[in-house]
Amino acid sequence: MTVLRAARALDLPDWMIFSGAVYQKVLNHLTGRPEDYGLKDYDLAYFDASDLSWEA
Repeated sequence: MTVLRAARALDLPDWMIFSGAVYQKVLNHLTGRPEDYGLKDYDLAYFDASDLSWEA
């Protein structure tokens, strides 16, 4: 929840958390490991359509 709150506070357009942050938590739950076992970072992506120029 801390990561989700931080991402929401950034107020980025069309953001999502993906990759290991998603599947590692599921794998940990299924194998009985601690919730954050093996998690080293969280990947956050967003899409900002306000400037789609090559320079941006």
